[in-house]
Order: sequence, then C-alpha cells, then structure tokens
Amino acid sequence: MRILTTVFLTLFLAIPASAQEEPKFGFLNMIHAIPEGGICQILINGTNVNDAGFRPGDFTGGLMLKEGSHSIGIEFKDKEPVTGEIIIETGKTSAYAIFNHLAPDPKTKEPVNTIRIIRLQPASPGGYHLEAVSLSEGIKRIRIADRSFELDYLKSVPIQGWNGAPFTVTHGSEKLGSLAVEEKGSYVILVGTNPDNKEGAFFFRHFEFELPEWFRPKKDKPTDTNP
Repeated sequence: MRILTTVFLTLFLAIPASAQEEPKFGFLNMIHAIPEGGICQILINGTNVNDAGFRPGDFTGGLMLKEGSHSIGIEFKDKEPVTGEIIIETGKTSAYAIFNHLAPDPKTKEPVNTIRIIRLQPASPGGYHLEAVSLSEGIKRIRIADRSFELDYLKSVPIQGWNGAPFTVTHGSEKLGSLAVEEKGSYVILVGTNPDNKEGAFFFRHFEFELPEWFRPKKDKPTDTNP
C-alpha cells in the first residue's frame, strides 16, 4: 500500500473574505481499489490532482477543499471517463473509494463493468478499529485470520475484537491480501474485483486531517488596559 504525502492544494481554495472568519474547509481522501486496475487520473472540479496518476492501492492523502459539493472525474486509459460528485464537510475528512461495478445493461441485459465511487464510513476515534466493505456482489464471505465474516454489498461490517494483530484476508481458497499495522487507528478492508474478475483486497486507514496552522484565522491579542 503506497501512501501519498498529505497535500494542501491552494488550487482549490477560496480565501476567506476576512482573516477573522473561520475557514470552512474539509478534506478528501480517496483510494484506488480496483485490483490490477491500472493507473487512473483523478480530477476535481476539472483539475488533475496528480499528473502521474494513481495505481491500485494508492490514495490521495488529505486534499483540502472548500465545504460543499465538488465535481469529480475518474479516467482510465482506453475507458470512458466517469464523472460524479463528492461532498466535503467543514473540518472533516471525507473518504471515498474507486471500484469496479458489474451489473446488467438496462437494454441488452448483458453484464457490463463500470467505474464507480463509494463514500466510506467516517473514522472511529481511539484504539484499534477495523471494518470490511465488499465492493463486489460476488464476494459475500471472507476469512480474516481464523474467523469468518458475512459481507453485504457496499455495506460496512465491523470486525469486532481486533487488537491490531497482523492478519490475512481470504475468499474461499484465494488469498486477497495481508495487513500489519504499527499504530492504533481506524482501518477499512476493501475487497473487490476488476473487469476480468480478478479479486483483491486493499487496506485503507482513515486519517482525520486538520487545517495547517498558517491557514487558521489569527486571534487578536487582548489589549493591556492596565496603566
């Protein structure tokens, strides 16, 4: 899992009218969760986030955006671009995943692969926290270490009792991936498939990013009225 450094993109910012106004910004953190899905470009409000693109398992880090809705575009080579909308809340980090969706075509009824995004559950504060999300209707049960868990498509399932120990995720006889963590935090297992039905698992850590100190409004120092 390659982690990209936290980025504060002034490109997307609207500077407050007054230095005393509380900036209304939040953060976007998005992961490419398509197994062997190739490099994708992520565009926000028409601007490319990273010209080098994102490989499977990469995530953007904290992209600081003005609160409200923003247009997003996902582009893969030799595929039709996908557009959508993301919502940013003030002072919070919104996490999204890019995944492959297989569904019947409304006209031909033949199965068709499309690229979609899903908003992930907010981070859980304190300790070790683990959840699993199936991004494929064909993956309904996984094993984590020696325990089995039922999954519902696109729904978050809490993995109770995890204490931070390393583990391997399997689906049937297929090993999807392994995770070892070095510190406490809120983690998500994302299991899905690519258009060739190749299965895989990605591990996403929720970070709650904060506004940089230099961007926060400065408070006036109290005036000394003593003689």
